[in-house]
Amino acid sequence: MAAQLKEINVLIISEDIVFSSILRRFIRKHFDYVVLRQCDTIACVKSLSLPEIIDVVLLDDVLMGTATHEVVNFLRYIKKVVAPVFYFSHSGFEEEKALQQGANYFVSKPFDPDDAVKKIKSVLQKRSYVK
Repeated sequence: MAAQLKEINVLIISEDIVFSSILRRFIRKHFDYVVLRQCDTIACVKSLSLPEIIDVVLLDDVLMGTATHEVVNFLRYIKKVVAPVFYFSHSGFEEEKALQQGANYFVSKPFDPDDAVKKIKSVLQKRSYVK
């Protein structure tokens, strides 16, 4: 019998409704117990009351009002988020910046949502999120 993941808490940061909807659908397909939280503005990110349990952050490069890779820095150093951060972008130039700011993984757009969520699941299993 395959091991089941415990409830995971996912933070999606994006103002792109299509991006968020696709990720939500595939996350629910791959995880039995999931709590999804969405931030679609930099103000929402800044107002997060942490330490809130966040197991993984999915950060889209579409967020008005800031350079999105700087959101990674804000999450890491101001909000003290230790969860893995997956950074999604069209720009390979953003990859280096995002990783330097503290993102753990870079996902190049366009991407296969099924493959991306399988990678997220694999990372969480390696971090002992298995019952």
